Amino acid sequence: MPKPKIIKDILPLKVPMLIWIDPTNMCNFKCVFCPTGDDELLKSVGRPKGMMDMKIYNKIIDDLKYMVKKYSQRPLRISL
Repeated sequence: MPKPKIIKDILPLKVPMLIWIDPTNMCNFKCVFCPTGDDELLKSVGRPKGMMDMKIYNKIIDDLKYMVKKYSQRPLRISL
């Protein structure tokens, strides 16, 4: 079994360990811990509701490919 890595021994990281991509902020749940379902809160901070533009999504994917090529590492997880 491989020895677990100690975070202080691998800092600073070349690439993020985890990446979350949120393609939409539209949600009909009303979770008390999450601002996404709170329409009034989103309006108060000027955050429009909607889907991510495909151009932005494609740029994120291209940037991730570049990052992996540049550092020869990839994140442990990318989640949508």
